[in-house]
Amino acid sequence: MTPLHLPLLPKQVRLGLALTALAVSGCLQIEQTILLNPDNSGKATIKATMTNPMAAMMQGLAEQGGKEATEELSQRMGTEMAKSFAASMVNESKGIDAWDQVKYATTKEGGFTFEGVAYFPNLNELSTAASANAEGPGAMPALFRSEKSADGTWVIQGLPDPSDTKQAAARGKPVPPEEVDAKIKELRENWAAMEAIAAQVMKDSKAVLRIQVAGTIRECSGWKQTSPQSVTLELNMGDILTHLGTIINDDTALRQALLEGRVTEDGFPEPNFTQLRHLLFNGADKAEIVITPGAPLFDYAAETAKAKAAMSGQLKELLGK
Repeated sequence: MTPLHLPLLPKQVRLGLALTALAVSGCLQIEQTILLNPDNSGKATIKATMTNPMAAMMQGLAEQGGKEATEELSQRMGTEMAKSFAASMVNESKGIDAWDQVKYATTKEGGFTFEGVAYFPNLNELSTAASANAEGPGAMPALFRSEKSADGTWVIQGLPDPSDTKQAAARGKPVPPEEVDAKIKELRENWAAMEAIAAQVMKDSKAVLRIQVAGTIRECSGWKQTSPQSVTLELNMGDILTHLGTIINDDTALRQALLEGRVTEDGFPEPNFTQLRHLLFNGADKAEIVITPGAPLFDYAAETAKAKAAMSGQLKELLGK
């Protein structure tokens, strides 16, 4: 996704992109650019910026005469946030063979920036802080899936419906009818508290996902096609929060989900994949990219080996080596 998520949020809220596990909120902007080879190997260049969540308060303190102390505290906060974000990114991401060009820094205002390139052997198994894509028990829904049909056509699906087996494995237990009313009350009370926290982080947090494929795009729905080989998707994290809130507040849908056990391991109802796909992919039903495969964009084995050999001191420190 997923590193650095708010621990109180249900997993649906953490779809696609990771949010920082901060006690206070800042605005997180993430850009991820993927270069994808026909065999599903590729590299993802990830850039993230987090504003200082206490910038306004810090400015007020500085104006009251504590400028030097305030600036020092602001920088210290930024440094801690930056290192925590970077460490979680490189240590908790899944499906990655190597990291390269990893760097993080504190901004003048006390926020931080992060950059890094992740090499992955299979897009379908990639799970980074910018793209929660792993499926399985307790996992979030995949943001996309890449596969080839029998005739060689290459298709990338946006927010595919999980398989029945994987979805069932990630579910909780059905709620007995006599306990449903109490469970609904509990969920809504928990949601009210979570929503207030999540909204502060997610309302202004955005993500931009770009994919360049090794081939020619023949059809594209849901994504914005920017060239014969490239697409872009812009996500507003607040929209995802709104979607989950809609499910929580729908008496009929929530009751049915609880009775049938269509809930995640943390007890919240599963997202409605059709509705969520419409929301994230500009109203598209399938959100597909259909591609005629071409030559690889880069030599995956060679670049991965080079990245491993050239590991920087900062990256080694983050990895604990």
